[in-house]
Amino acid sequence: MKYAVDRIEGNIAVCENLDTKETIEIDGFNSIYYFEFGKDFSHSPEKHNFWEMVYVDKGDMVVTAGTDTYLLKSGEAAFHCPHEFHNLR
Repeated sequence: MKYAVDRIEGNIAVCENLDTKETIEIDGFNSIYYFEFGKDFSHSPEKHNFWEMVYVDKGDMVVTAGTDTYLLKSGEAAFHCPHEFHNLR
């Protein structure tokens, strides 16, 4: 199933599916990591069975979700749905 986050409303991520819309509510986090990456940072595409949120604190980052690519700037976030191939650079 292919998912993409359509919009964020408060602490709710609305995901767009090929056939339906789903809404999830985030009640908490299992873990939070803070990293500062160099300009040449990149990692291979990955997927996993949990949600991942990427927030850009400063600078910018290119985020790929499925076949779509986005430029996130400081103060912006992306949510990767479970089983969605994604990478950061």
